[in-house]
Amino acid sequence: MQSRKLKTLLSMILVLVSSVSFGEEAITDELQKLGDRTARLEAQLKVLELENKVAQQTNDLTARGKAATRSASSLELDSDYGTPTVSYVEGAKGSLEALLQYRGNVRQRVKEGDTVYGALVKKISLNEVVLTDIKSRTNVRLQFGSAPVTRDTPTTGSVPTILPTGMPTR
Repeated sequence: MQSRKLKTLLSMILVLVSSVSFGEEAITDELQKLGDRTARLEAQLKVLELENKVAQQTNDLTARGKAATRSASSLELDSDYGTPTVSYVEGAKGSLEALLQYRGNVRQRVKEGDTVYGALVKKISLNEVVLTDIKSRTNVRLQFGSAPVTRDTPTTGSVPTILPTGMPTR
C-alpha cells in the first residue's frame, strides 16, 4: 500500500514536470509539498498499523482471560451458590461421604453419583472431591481448603480470634 502511494506520487511529479513548464522554484516548491504530504501519509499509516496491533492484542488477551475463567476451579452452575468448599470427608473406603459448603453457608452432604446444584459428584476420596458440571462436562477437583470466591463475605479485614476463657487478650 505504501509503495503504491509512492508510485502514484512519483507519477504525479513526472506528469507535472513533463506537461507544464514551471520555473525551477515552482518545481522545488511542488516537490516539497508532495514530500510533506508523503511524510504525513506514512505517519498516519504507522498510527493505523499500531492501532490495529493493539486491537488484536486486546482481543487475544480478552479471549485468554475468558478461557482462563472457564478453566478455573469454578463451575458454571444453574445456582447462585457457586463452587463449594469441602468441609470434610467421612466413612469407610468405598462408601465415603463429603460435606460441601456453598456460599451463604449452605451445606450439602453428598456421596458419589449424587447431583447437587447442577453438578454430579463423580468421585470422593480422602484428599479430594471431583465434581462434573452437567452442562459443560468439565471436571473440577476440590481439595480441602479450596474455597469458592464469595460475593457476600469481605476479602479484607481481620479474622476473629476465639480464645478459651481465662486467656489474656491484647
